[in-house]
Amino acid sequence: MNQSSTTPFEDSLASSQDTAFLGYPASQDLISTADSDNDQDLSFNKAKFTSGPRTSSERPQLDTGATLLVGLDLGTSRTCIQLASAKNDASTLNTEIPTVVGYARSGILPGILPENRTVFFGDEALAHKLHLDLVYPLQNGVITNFEAARDFLNHVRSRVGTSEDTELRVVIGLPSKAGEKAREDLSLAATRIFDRVILIPEPFLAALGSRESNANSDTSPIPSSWI
Repeated sequence: MNQSSTTPFEDSLASSQDTAFLGYPASQDLISTADSDNDQDLSFNKAKFTSGPRTSSERPQLDTGATLLVGLDLGTSRTCIQLASAKNDASTLNTEIPTVVGYARSGILPGILPENRTVFFGDEALAHKLHLDLVYPLQNGVITNFEAARDFLNHVRSRVGTSEDTELRVVIGLPSKAGEKAREDLSLAATRIFDRVILIPEPFLAALGSRESNANSDTSPIPSSWI
């Protein structure tokens, strides 16, 4: 896969001491540089990923034109999602959902599945598993089914911000032993779903979380160039 040249944002992210992790500048290898001109159709189909109703506690309160910071831990069975405002780092969503996509089986009669939808996610997919083919798109943080991974990430996007003028900047945890192919797959899967993507090895994220919890630390774990 051809990779495009890095943007000014990526260059500044890699070179700025404000974005150093544990005292070391961020490596270019951690920054998504997936080619957006790839031949695959990576556009976001909002209608396809409309899910069931959510309670007010699950629905983030967004300002028009807001910039949101999204943290994802894509597990084999469950995915952790954390959402924060770029204005004040305040968390507006902290939840877990099963990492599963359900596709309606052929021959399902109308009215069997809610709204006659053909794709379901998370708990809703598990609730209707008798009529669905369930796909778990990742194993140990590595994509095993690219199409299902794209569908799942699109669903995550629909949960954290559906406004067209909302900018979503995402940090995705990457297994420490993930190879180049795994990094490329995850980077490409997130392309055109989120506006900015950075992949960070999970040990770094764990260390950053520990540093954030240290009351004596005055360093924010969120890269200042993102704010």
